[in-house]
Amino acid sequence: MRIGIVCPYSFDEPGGVQAHILDLARAFIAQGHHVQVLGPCSQDTEVPDFVVRGGRSFPIPYNGSVARVSFG
Repeated sequence: MRIGIVCPYSFDEPGGVQAHILDLARAFIAQGHHVQVLGPCSQDTEVPDFVVRGGRSFPIPYNGSVARVSFG
């Protein structure tokens, strides 16, 4: 099966959502599926081969924290 996963949070900063998405993608790949993850990150950030860089992210302050989210 071909599976696409979209991550709205930047891979430039570690986080729970990013880790969960990467773990889920690896589990699908281990089961024999073709997986691509689309998410924002800079060119110098190391990401697995199945991650497609999806543009820039912008810092959004919320509830005492700052999330780097992609729009568009």
